[in-house]
Amino acid sequence: MHELLTDLEAQELLSGRLYIMDRTSGAVQPSQISTDETLPSEEDTTADKPEAIEDTGPIIAELDHSARRSRIEHRIYGYAAAAFFGVVIGIAIALFFPIQGADPSLSVSAESEGGFMGALLRRLSQVGIFLLGEYICGYFAAGGMIVWLAPFVFGLGAGLSSAGICASGGSAWVILPNLLYTTTLTVGANASAEFSQLLLSLIEGKSSSVVLRGNTAGAYNLRFGVLLIFILTAALIEAAFKAA
Repeated sequence: MHELLTDLEAQELLSGRLYIMDRTSGAVQPSQISTDETLPSEEDTTADKPEAIEDTGPIIAELDHSARRSRIEHRIYGYAAAAFFGVVIGIAIALFFPIQGADPSLSVSAESEGGFMGALLRRLSQVGIFLLGEYICGYFAAGGMIVWLAPFVFGLGAGLSSAGICASGGSAWVILPNLLYTTTLTVGANASAEFSQLLLSLIEGKSSSVVLRGNTAGAYNLRFGVLLIFILTAALIEAAFKAA
């Protein structure tokens, strides 16, 4: 009998139907299970579930390198243009609109007063005050608004003094250090504006477009330190020529 039931179960299983016998009560309670219907696989059940989104916090996306480079180039071109117009306006004032009562020869004599140390300190004070202003404006997030005045005003004074010295019979080589200082202040203005823009982005909550790498403030200080060393070197060379 047991072998007969086994054979029957095998035949029913092959035909797609399986009857489960309740042997404890002696009654046969068929419960048909069709094997034609495939049970959902584990892959199907997982596919129906919504994908879990991992919370990784705020997304920090880096700006495109080419766009950032283009923005820096446009900004530094603007500061260079401000310095250029300052120099041109200064030269035009000295040649075509001289200040009443101004004696250009006094500028020549003032340049040689005090010897080497006097010329050095005078130049460092003239250029250093503008460089310090750019540095402070960057930390107060004001570099992008008013820092362009530094290369413009210094270029205005450089053009005015250079044209006056040349017109009074002074050496024309004084134009070269003035151009070097003006260029240095143009680079400093760009650094100040870049740091100001970064601070403004953080203050306004634009963290999705800001990437901070390393010590940003340290890099900013280093850039101005390099500019200060360059100005000091140029001032030493200039003072040595004036004292000779």
